[in-house]
Amino acid sequence: MRLARIYSYSDRCRYYWGDPKVQQELTQLRANLDGCPVPPTLLGQYLPSQYEAIRSGRPSRCAEDMIQAHIRTVLRVYAAACGIRTTGSTVPCSCG
Repeated sequence: MRLARIYSYSDRCRYYWGDPKVQQELTQLRANLDGCPVPPTLLGQYLPSQYEAIRSGRPSRCAEDMIQAHIRTVLRVYAAACGIRTTGSTVPCSCG
C-alpha cells in the first residue's frame, strides 16, 4: 500500500487542494518563487516547455504565469487525445 500511495496518480491531490493549510502553503510557495526566481537550468530540467517559452520572451518568470502556462500545456495534451483542436493563445501576465 505504501508503494502504491507513493506512485499513485497525481490527481489524488484534489482531495486536499481546498484545505486552507494547503492553500496557505501554496500562497507561500508562489511568493517564494516570485521573490527568488528559479534558475534557468532548473526550469529547463523540470518545466522544459516553460523554459523554452521564457527564452523566447513569453510568458514572464512570474510563478503564477508559469503555473498557468504549464496547466495549458497539459490540457492541450488531453484535448488532443479527445480530438479537440486548440489554439496557442495565452493569458495576459497576472503579476503586474
